[in-house]
Amino acid sequence: MSHPCCPELLALLDALDGQPPDAVERAVSAHVASCERCAGEERHLDDLLAAVRSSAAPMLPTGLEARLLARLCPPIT
Repeated sequence: MSHPCCPELLALLDALDGQPPDAVERAVSAHVASCERCAGEERHLDDLLAAVRSSAAPMLPTGLEARLLARLCPPIT
């Protein structure tokens, strides 16, 4: 299986290792703006995040929280 990133982005990230986060963000943003492969991956990730954010939280079984807390934080006697 191949890596989803393009070789140019991987080389850029290696070159920026240890640089301040804002410099890395600017360089990666510039790359994504000029690379269709990375722009497509960014769109896919944006769609995935939107789907996750719009989904409802799962319902937990009744009493689960109390059982977990009882096991993790037993009463001090």
